[in-house]
Amino acid sequence: MTKNYLFDLILLLAFVMGGLLLANLLLLFIFWMNGSDFSEISNMNNLDALSSTQLMIAQLSSHVIGLILPAFLLTKISKSINPYLSEHSFSSSNFVKCILLFVLVLPLVSYTAYLNQQILLPEWMQSNEEKLQEMINKLLHFDHWSDLILAVITIGIIPGIGEEWIFRGIIQTRTQLLLKINGLQY
Repeated sequence: MTKNYLFDLILLLAFVMGGLLLANLLLLFIFWMNGSDFSEISNMNNLDALSSTQLMIAQLSSHVIGLILPAFLLTKISKSINPYLSEHSFSSSNFVKCILLFVLVLPLVSYTAYLNQQILLPEWMQSNEEKLQEMINKLLHFDHWSDLILAVITIGIIPGIGEEWIFRGIIQTRTQLLLKINGLQY
């Protein structure tokens, strides 16, 4: 039985790597359709040439092909994963505890963000931070309400589904089962 759990994790890794490769090939195709040649594609500063919508589609495809599709494939292949993906009954006391914890942690999050901004970075890191900030601003610039809907799906919904499915639904449960079988407490 241990081999099945370990095999599931190895297979998931292979699926994710393959999915990310496919997503990067799609990104290369988007660059190519945008008029870039392969010498320009090798330079990652070429992201400036993409529109906000193209960046969103690249991000969306990365999450769907790199996370959700591998999790879906593994769930279909390994039938022992399905019981761990069922939803549990809603508990209002847990919901209240989560909201309370969220409110109590907000000052700590704000303080750590402040401390993070106080760190002096080398010049090359500052230029990378500035480029990243420009890309984020480009991604979050909405000319139409459909851009906002695409952003909510791309940034808010799809990553949450993929990450929870992979990390909590598969990796965490498989690791717990492996540790239990081997007599280790977690």
